[in-house]
Amino acid sequence: MIIKWIGSFFKVIGILLVVLIVFYFVSWSITTDPSESSYRFNEIDPNATISKEKALEDLNDYYHAIATAHPKPYRYVSKLEFKRVKDSLSNIVRNHPNDSVRKVDLYFLLRSLAAQTKDTHTIIFMSQNRDIRYFPYGIRILNQNIYVVGSDSTSQQLPVGTEITSINGIKTNKILASLSSFESTALEHTKNNKIARNFSFYLNYYYNIKDAVQLQVKSQGKDTILTAKLIDHKASFRRKRKSESKYQFSNLAMSDNSVPVIDLNDCSNIDLNEFKKEIDLFFEKHHEEDFIIIDVRDNAGGSEEYGRYILAYLTDKRIKTYENYIWKMSDVARLQILQKKNRSFYNMKVPSVLWSLPIHKLHQYGSYIEDKLSMSNGEIRNSGPSYFEAHNTNYRFKGHAIMLINHGTASAAQDIAAIFKKNELGTLIGSETKNSMSFGGNIWVDLELKNSGIRYYMPMTYGVMDLADTVAGVQPDIKVDYSFKEYNGKVDKEIKIVKEYVNKIKKMPAGNRVGSR
Repeated sequence: MIIKWIGSFFKVIGILLVVLIVFYFVSWSITTDPSESSYRFNEIDPNATISKEKALEDLNDYYHAIATAHPKPYRYVSKLEFKRVKDSLSNIVRNHPNDSVRKVDLYFLLRSLAAQTKDTHTIIFMSQNRDIRYFPYGIRILNQNIYVVGSDSTSQQLPVGTEITSINGIKTNKILASLSSFESTALEHTKNNKIARNFSFYLNYYYNIKDAVQLQVKSQGKDTILTAKLIDHKASFRRKRKSESKYQFSNLAMSDNSVPVIDLNDCSNIDLNEFKKEIDLFFEKHHEEDFIIIDVRDNAGGSEEYGRYILAYLTDKRIKTYENYIWKMSDVARLQILQKKNRSFYNMKVPSVLWSLPIHKLHQYGSYIEDKLSMSNGEIRNSGPSYFEAHNTNYRFKGHAIMLINHGTASAAQDIAAIFKKNELGTLIGSETKNSMSFGGNIWVDLELKNSGIRYYMPMTYGVMDLADTVAGVQPDIKVDYSFKEYNGKVDKEIKIVKEYVNKIKKMPAGNRVGSR
């Protein structure tokens, strides 16, 4: 009897297992990747049109999204002025002579609205379905002037440093004043760099220049007028300093020895466990060196976690990050958190039929997600000061750490530089970073406007890195400036300065070496 009962029991268990296995594989087979289903990522024809009513609806939806979801929408503009700008842009649409407007014209209006926040993470962009033609000269913008830093080989060669004074009869200072209204940043160098990077797009779609431009240029005191044809390829006027690797290790050769280098090119989509292993090996090998270099130039960001792991080798003290971290909840933020939760389920191979259950507690961010979803719309939470711990290790670096930064050091990479500076972990060499010290982060609001398909990014958090909430970016201890001839990438001036600095420090008595710990 008992044997029969045991047999029946295992038979039932077997049937249940088969049912569960079939259920899992069938339900998983119909589960789609939420990162694909959540966004349309439509390629947009910039010249396609939508009705003025639909354009106004998208404009109002975007205005509402910034006002309700952005953690600091009125840092640089008052609430009243922000609404006035939106109403002015709406009137441009209403007064358009046709019944419809081009999507690219709406795009520029939306960028004007985004620019009021002066936040580099508040972004409007389109996925284009057609190529543009490119300006044949590399440019650098300084003091509301445009200068040539390179010429494409197929075009008339202009000396480096040539000033472009007008384009198609429009004075360049007037052009720059117009284009500045589209760039969302409080820092002049960042605005100039973004205009230079997007210059061909502006020529094509804001000025409707498709084939050739008439330029008035000045070189060595002489004015010249020439016609320059736009080209079909994007020419590179600066030698690419960074490698394709997201991070790499090398040694900087000196006259008598070498200095170990961690070149952190990117802070996104890196296998964290593998990264940690390689950093551990680096400090095991080099912890007794006099100097190391951490290079985060042109690192556009991602996650701070990679940089923090490196910094935790540079001290035995607790390391301060933010003075305050502001969280704001809204409808669009809630939608993004739910999508993040669903992406986590998908990565865990959990079928979508189970996503509505409270199983998010099974993964490492479960409590975090649950806490944020418990917030009410409009609710703001302040974390206060935050810290992370130094590594408990025998391989702590006690020498002189040097970090390289420049105008391309942004987002998470900039936070790494700010943490390095405020905790006095070494010497910063280079130029001011891309963002203000405190800025909106965690770009989780990533949606498309329903009528035009134009996509927007927006932060839901705001990291206060300094209590003064200054506009400036992270400032280097030793500033590096490039001349026009150096700007084209033939000279790595930061490395040149590093060599001079290291040699200078080596000549000092050990007890007088600033930055040694």
